[in-house]
Amino acid sequence: ATEASLAVSIWRDGAWQPAGQLWEVGPELGKRQVLPIDLAGVTGATVRVRLESAPSFWLLDRVGADYSDDLPVTLTPLPIARMEMPGSFDPAGLVRATDREYLSIEPTQVAELAVPVPPLRVGMARTFLVRSSGWYRVHGDETAPPEHELLTQLQQPGPYAASRTAVGLMNEALAAVTR
Repeated sequence: ATEASLAVSIWRDGAWQPAGQLWEVGPELGKRQVLPIDLAGVTGATVRVRLESAPSFWLLDRVGADYSDDLPVTLTPLPIARMEMPGSFDPAGLVRATDREYLSIEPTQVAELAVPVPPLRVGMARTFLVRSSGWYRVHGDETAPPEHELLTQLQQPGPYAASRTAVGLMNEALAAVTR
């Protein structure tokens, strides 16, 4: 979690203090994330925020702060109206409940999900959020021999072994390109 998450700290009382972590990382996954931060004890007109992560695990497009009053929100859970995926089964049954029964989608496969859209109320705006659970698996070459040297580097004592290894591999790749 330390190496894959985006650690957020805030400058308070003359030192950086942890403010939370964003951990929802994934390969080529673009999304908006929000982290409520308690600003108690922050003095002055500037809020200093520090973001830390392993190189290239997080590519940030924008960081912002919202100081506006909270607006009323109406949550309307929507049932799955239809779900289609090539094959001879109903994938919707696998995603309706959090029950350790997962829908497995392999590379190049697609699952299409449809939900009913309620009428938009006057003076309101609409945003859709997807609540999901599960995990993903990185598909590597399972026929290749194990990379013992790489595994040894990743098991080095101390923090950030994966980050140090990733930076080293990145530097090697960059050097090879510039030769």
